[in-house]
Amino acid sequence: MTIIDRLTERIPDLAIHPQSLVTLLNVFDDPAVGADALLPIVEQDVGLTAKLLKLCNSPLYNSRREIGSVREAMVRIGNHAFARLAFVLGVEPVLNSGGKPPSDQESLWRHSLSVAWASAALADTLGVTHLRDRVYTAGILHDLGKAAYDGLSEDLGLPEGAGPEEERRVLGVDHAELAAHVVDRWGLPEDVVEMIRSHHEPAGDTEGLAASRAVHLADRLANGAVRGLDDEESDDLVSLMESWNVDAEVADMIRTRLGDLETNVLALALGRERSAEGAR
Repeated sequence: MTIIDRLTERIPDLAIHPQSLVTLLNVFDDPAVGADALLPIVEQDVGLTAKLLKLCNSPLYNSRREIGSVREAMVRIGNHAFARLAFVLGVEPVLNSGGKPPSDQESLWRHSLSVAWASAALADTLGVTHLRDRVYTAGILHDLGKAAYDGLSEDLGLPEGAGPEEERRVLGVDHAELAAHVVDRWGLPEDVVEMIRSHHEPAGDTEGLAASRAVHLADRLANGAVRGLDDEESDDLVSLMESWNVDAEVADMIRTRLGDLETNVLALALGRERSAEGAR
């Protein structure tokens, strides 16, 4: 068994079947996909149903009357929003399994939500608006590989906060490659797999490169908003954005939103930030 196989065995299970993730991505591409394809994804799991209905009945969705069923939730919020909510809740157990409190600014889950939202925002300014949902998907799963060695860093001899080069030196593989291996095994589209694999070193054809750049920049902006950047890191990021013709106003907006401790990143990722702000 390879090191990749041994590490990926430690990644927690999804809340839904991997094929269901593919179905949800198909809804992103074609919102006309009907209820017969969507509803079973949620209804087959009691825990997922409960989480979805709880959120749909929260101030996040401004429901004026109680939503009592999964079908009613889908009708109320729409196919695309329903698919995105189910997707986010479906991957949460994998990315939110480290035992860190929800308020922890460094948590993998919070970071994943932040990068998903920021990646989608950057897709527009990088000219791949039509890939916005796939970029979002890559953004939320880009650090999935880190779940493989969560809690084992010290035992493995991996320094806290180690980057890809250090991961490759110690483990023989980095978290981006681990994540790509897992999502490929799940059957996610090849372009999503490649965005995840190359999110530290963007690569691909014209569209693939722009999409990978969106995830790369979102990751760096999200980290910088929370941890701060030194002068060299800041100058390097500014230079990079200028060379890629990234709208500075978009980057500043991302930094501002993610740097605000009051920002509800789940609401951002679900496109419900205005509802969350109104509920404060």
